[in-house]
Amino acid sequence: MKIGTGISFKDTPGKRVYEASDNAMAQAVCVRAEIALVFTQSHSEAGYKTAIETASKVTGAASVIAVAASGVITEGGEWEKGPSCAVMVFGEDTASKIFTGTLDVAGHEKEDRLKPEHKAMTASMMVLGDPANLNAGALLRLQNRIKAPVFGAASSAYLDDDSAAPVLYQDRWLKDSCAFLSFSKELVAHTGLAHGCKAMCGPFMVTKSRDALVLELAGKPAARILERELGRIVAQRKASCFEKPLPLMAGVLSRDPVSGQPPQADEFSVRPILGIDSATGGILLNEGLREGSYITFVLREKMWAKGEIERGVGAVKERLAGAKPAFGFYYNGVGRGHDLYSQENYDI
Repeated sequence: MKIGTGISFKDTPGKRVYEASDNAMAQAVCVRAEIALVFTQSHSEAGYKTAIETASKVTGAASVIAVAASGVITEGGEWEKGPSCAVMVFGEDTASKIFTGTLDVAGHEKEDRLKPEHKAMTASMMVLGDPANLNAGALLRLQNRIKAPVFGAASSAYLDDDSAAPVLYQDRWLKDSCAFLSFSKELVAHTGLAHGCKAMCGPFMVTKSRDALVLELAGKPAARILERELGRIVAQRKASCFEKPLPLMAGVLSRDPVSGQPPQADEFSVRPILGIDSATGGILLNEGLREGSYITFVLREKMWAKGEIERGVGAVKERLAGAKPAFGFYYNGVGRGHDLYSQENYDI
């Protein structure tokens, strides 16, 4: 398969995308690409549209997806500060193996690109979207609908004076939908997830909630449970852990209890705690939870994050059984990188 990546640090989005696209095409050794993925930053919507146009012109790709990224990663390293652009191209020989299009957050096609015959061929899917719309609930609904593993990431670079972090498909800004790459059964996906977080307490059942506000945990005001657990966590940890704001988040338990027993504390997906509602004693998360689900409180730590990603990559390597991957995607959360490790390229 003809696949290549390129990177650039030029001072404008157009120049960055041109150089990164050119480098990616040279690495792929192809005349025309079928798909181009662009990750860069711009202060305006026009800058991202320039990125799309430039990538399309340089690569000749039929499908171009541009994602607002606060930093970029390639096999050469991770760049978190300053202007940067990473481009990944897929050659024409991937046309029968990878399909692209857009989906709304409920998982219904807005494009006729994912045709019924393509759905039947889909073995896994990658999605890229605005963090305001792309959450775990949307991904789970999509996964249940297509009956295949779903992975991906949310954009992370916001426009000036705007709450949007754009994702563009061709020349269209996807405000209420996400872009996707659907991989056929010819491509076996091996996926892994490393939260970089450790559960600090047993799971508590959500006994009362309203939209994104968790009002009660185990029949008690949620904020009171958080205060109690936070005090216990602080008492157990060394003072050196708290030189920066405490990286405490909510871990939402992804499995339902089996035979009446609560799920294990490490079966969580991470949600930021956005605030406390003093009027109700509720905890505000970034999406709603159903009553009967579970929450634990998790702490992001450097050594735990290091060990977790090593175990995850090791498990993928074991499943490959000596085979060499054709390509790979690695998405890093903004909570990792230099802010977590105090050094560059730690995860890479």
